[in-house]
Amino acid sequence: MTCDHFAELGIARRAWLDAEEIKFRHHTLMADSHPDKSSGDTPRATRLNAARGVLENSALRLRHLVELEFPGFSPIEKPQPNWDLFSRAGEASRLASELAAKNATATNALTKALLQGHIAKAKLALLDLRNEFDLFTQDLAKRTRSLPTPLLEPQIASNLAEEWTFLQRMQATVHNASADIASL
Repeated sequence: MTCDHFAELGIARRAWLDAEEIKFRHHTLMADSHPDKSSGDTPRATRLNAARGVLENSALRLRHLVELEFPGFSPIEKPQPNWDLFSRAGEASRLASELAAKNATATNALTKALLQGHIAKAKLALLDLRNEFDLFTQDLAKRTRSLPTPLLEPQIASNLAEEWTFLQRMQATVHNASADIASL
């Protein structure tokens, strides 16, 4: 039997949850269960932390909800990722890493100065991608909010979970690339 993270935090099963609601419920329940308290309950605190981790992540929350509402469901199809966006994120990440490496090994001021124009373009490309991710996030949030309670179509929720996962991976790639060249 799968544990019910919604029940653990006392939150109704829904596809969309407000992050502040999750945080509030977690903190309220942890106040009594924290292992550092004399009346603390370590297993309960562990379950509360796990519940918060799952419910705060849209992809994990949707998968968990589908698992609870439709035990044994197996997706028929997976959505096709936005390959253009994926490709641009990968290329921008590769370029940023390459520029950071070139800058680190540059031995004279002229070489470093010549790299600055390329670095500025790479930073703009990464910023454009982050802005595009913001729009993608807003679209996914809107579609997730529109899912009925209770879920009627597990395939739709499953597809949204895959899209959230895809977005999170691309965001991490671009974030790391941005960190590589942030101080250059």
